[in-house]
Amino acid sequence: MLHQKVIFDTWKKDFMIATQFDQANETANAIATYKLILNGIAKFVDGGNSCNSQHKETANKIMHCIKNRIVVLSKSNEQEWPSLEEILKLKPVLSNFYKWKKVFPVLIITENAPETNSVASIEFEPMKELQPPLEKNSLYRRFAFDLQRIGLKYPRCLLNPFLSISLRDADSVLLTPIVNTPVLKTIRDDFYYLLNYRVNVQMYLEKIPRLSAIFFELKHTFENRLETKYFTFLSHEYFKCNNVFLEIYKGPVDYHRKNLRKMTTTKPLYLHLAIKMIDV
Repeated sequence: MLHQKVIFDTWKKDFMIATQFDQANETANAIATYKLILNGIAKFVDGGNSCNSQHKETANKIMHCIKNRIVVLSKSNEQEWPSLEEILKLKPVLSNFYKWKKVFPVLIITENAPETNSVASIEFEPMKELQPPLEKNSLYRRFAFDLQRIGLKYPRCLLNPFLSISLRDADSVLLTPIVNTPVLKTIRDDFYYLLNYRVNVQMYLEKIPRLSAIFFELKHTFENRLETKYFTFLSHEYFKCNNVFLEIYKGPVDYHRKNLRKMTTTKPLYLHLAIKMIDV
């Protein structure tokens, strides 16, 4: 245990140094120190060290965030996620690595498909647009996203389920009209709905305030009223990603994103999206 404490203390020290370099815009030093942390975590997990599946999942999420921060700092593409603000949320996880059982503080959005059954081989029909795109504007860019499928626990138990989509600022103020899908009907493999809808975002990308997010609420009829059974969200820094997979959380919806409740499933469930930049 003493050996492990030394390792964890090293992670925390290196993380503090890396983020200080990051804040000071000392990019080369920040990248080098972030790489030290990556190597340390990878060696620790690969070496066994009594790591269970939960520890490995947490370690992989930490490494995913840090690897992508290195990409942002190296400016090898237009990627903006994760911001330094997001990276700083890793501090309590690194400080309590073995004991961490809370929801991971950084929303993980990956462009690599999570494990599924036969989903990847399905050919989708052309997307049905839920509303027309904005008019073209030479100063601003339009974008849309294709709702592909959503994994749920016992989807057949939901009465008249549909997705309600809203764009909100950091104070949860609605920025554009809410968009609802038709009632979801097509279930595959007993655990997910096929969606096949395109949503044209009704605000130009450059006009959307920083820290805004797009919320996706899975609503259904329960005891003669509508309730949000599950939800997820797409943060502003992910708006320019391509294919993304958003982890599903238990309702009611939390527009401030502070009290996220994980699903009680063996593996995380996801909403699958493909983001489309209409104007390059």
